[in-house]
Amino acid sequence: MSDPIVLYFNDRIPVEGRVSVETPQRITFSWDYHAKDSRGQRAKMLYRATWMKSTRKITVHASPAGYPKRFTGAGTCELKTF
Repeated sequence: MSDPIVLYFNDRIPVEGRVSVETPQRITFSWDYHAKDSRGQRAKMLYRATWMKSTRKITVHASPAGYPKRFTGAGTCELKTF
């Protein structure tokens, strides 16, 4: 998985994600990595993204492992063929 946050905190390296749930209505991806801040301290970040197939809406949740704080973002995906 790759997004500006992962690339910024993971030394510009994408991380491998996995499909954690797939139903006819949605697909959920999970990934995690150890983020490093400007002082060199590392923290494990846990991500889940759920994409609703009919609406193309996606919701992403990010949590630092071991902490109750959860960050959420949402948007719409545009499908592209390569």
